[in-house]
This record gives sequence, C-alpha cells and structure tokens, in this order.
Amino acid sequence: MREQCDIVQDILPLYMDGALRQPTKDYVQRHLAECERCRAVKQEWEKLDKWQAGRSIGQEPLTISTEEARFIKEVKKWRRRSGLFFLLLIVLFSAVTWMLRTYLYEPIPADNPMQSVREVIHLVPLL
Repeated sequence: MREQCDIVQDILPLYMDGALRQPTKDYVQRHLAECERCRAVKQEWEKLDKWQAGRSIGQEPLTISTEEARFIKEVKKWRRRSGLFFLLLIVLFSAVTWMLRTYLYEPIPADNPMQSVREVIHLVPLL
C-alpha cells in the first residue's frame, strides 16, 4: 500500500490539473476512495492551490516607503561592496600563495647529474 501511495502522491498534481489519461485517472480515484492518507494530501494540495490563486489574482502590489527603499538600496550596496572586497581578498591571497610557493620550492640544481638523492635532500632547506 505504501508504494501505491507514493505513486499516487507523485502524480497527484497532474490529476488535479486534469492532465492524466482516463485509465490513470480512474486508478487515482479508486485509490483516493480507499486511502485516507492520500485524501489528506490531496486536500492539502487543494488548499495550497486556493491560496496561490487568491494571492495572484486579488492582491495589490506591495508598496514600501521611501525610507524602506533607501534602506534596501543601502543593504544591496553593502552586499555588493563586501562581495567585491572578499573577491579582492581571495585574489590577493592567491597571488601571495603563488609567489611564496614559487620562491620556497624553487628546484636546486645538482652539479653532478649522478649525485645521489641523499646528498640532494641535505641541500633543501627544511620548513
């Protein structure tokens, strides 16, 4: 029964929009007649549809005062500036890291190509 409920709940929005073929629609109707849990889910979907329809049709656009608009503008400006600051900080940190890496890990040439690894290791400064 749980698997059937999952299937019905997945296609419930299509059922409510009338987008299902007749055999599938009949299946959903039979299941809703038997399952209290799925009927409750359908009722919640219907409430949500009514709420959304009421909000999009009958309400006037939101108005804000000039003081609120100024505050919103300042917040947006602050967010933009802080974003640029952090971007600059990341670029600066990356450049410093790259320069340190290049300076500290510069390869040390060996005078003799056949020099042993142990001898070369002693030439590398320890960090």
